[in-house]
Amino acid sequence: MLSLSEVWVDGDSNWNNAGNWSPALVRSNNATNQFIPIINNGSTVTLDISPTVNALGIDFLAPPASSLFIGNGQALNIASGGTLINANVIGVNAPGTGVLVLASGGSYFMQAPLWRAAAAPSK
Repeated sequence: MLSLSEVWVDGDSNWNNAGNWSPALVRSNNATNQFIPIINNGSTVTLDISPTVNALGIDFLAPPASSLFIGNGQALNIASGGTLINANVIGVNAPGTGVLVLASGGSYFMQAPLWRAAAAPSK
């Protein structure tokens, strides 16, 4: 199995826009590849799909205050044994029906709030 990183390179926008990632693909884990998205450029990203990833890093290299907001009815799934590293904000858009799922055996490192209710960020 391959572990592949992809880095958010655009400004405030939706997760499901391939042009916001480098390489320019919107991915989810599958039988042969495990994905590790990194959001580290000061952007606000809105999760508008429900992907499964092996790990997620938000501002863990050096912050300029990136944020991830989980859209209503969406789920961010961190695979079994995966890792979540959050040095800023992970929130849910009002009215707060998005979820974060950290599967069994997973770990997380938090330097900031895990959940913060918020109005939908403007795009």
